[in-house]
Amino acid sequence: MVRYLFDDLELDVDAFQLRRGHEVLPLQPKVFEVLRYLIEHRGRMVTKSELLDRLWPNEHVNEAVISWSVSHIRRALLQDRSDKRPIETVHGRGYRFTSGVDEQSAPALEPIAPRELTFVGRELVMQELERHVRDAVAGRGALFVLSGEAGIGKTRCAEELADRVVELGVRAIMGRCPEAAGTPPLWPVESALAKLDGDLAARARTLIASLRDRDAAEPLAQTARFRAIEQLASALQELASAQPILLILDDVQWADPSTLRFLSFIAPELRAFRLC
Repeated sequence: MVRYLFDDLELDVDAFQLRRGHEVLPLQPKVFEVLRYLIEHRGRMVTKSELLDRLWPNEHVNEAVISWSVSHIRRALLQDRSDKRPIETVHGRGYRFTSGVDEQSAPALEPIAPRELTFVGRELVMQELERHVRDAVAGRGALFVLSGEAGIGKTRCAEELADRVVELGVRAIMGRCPEAAGTPPLWPVESALAKLDGDLAARARTLIASLRDRDAAEPLAQTARFRAIEQLASALQELASAQPILLILDDVQWADPSTLRFLSFIAPELRAFRLC
């Protein structure tokens, strides 16, 4: 167990908490990791590229996520922008942690079984998401959006939610919206449905393929497109009536126009679906 004491604050690495006295100061997971990295490399300048390489490996995120994270850290620490303590900005290059740090460690406790671990730093968000899923199980579906800077853990939240809702009898399926150009229309919905078996799932995939083929041959008239999307929504409603479904579309900022039209159509209808 490792704790870092600085100024009137305590960063508890194992509990994943930043505390001032008995008060826990909420930090998003990646923001916590940025603070931890700066503390562990205190006294020297840490570049933005180093933080990206160490904390966002193999992820395509904008450098602005670093400034955003440091801004949230300073807000939690009550540090004015002009102050150089505890975090000093090295303009155009990076940051330096300047406060003195007392590092304390203690013998490790017995490990907790993984199933009992808390998803630290996200419990309020997870509780709200689970409430929406429970509403969907009761027949009151909804569309909800996780938003925020790249790299702050939106996908991780979605994956955690997918694991949790199994106990509610919900089937979670996920599709991703690729950033690459030329993505087939409704690809994220189709790739999510590919994880389902049965005639209804096959029917939904066939409807997507039909809509895509017709649109490629000749742009669909607005009325025809509306009818095709309506049929797809109806197929999903039938699927969800058999078992509640959590449909997760990751990176929706890259969604193709057909997927966005589908979401716009289905969102008001979800109030009568066991789908979210």
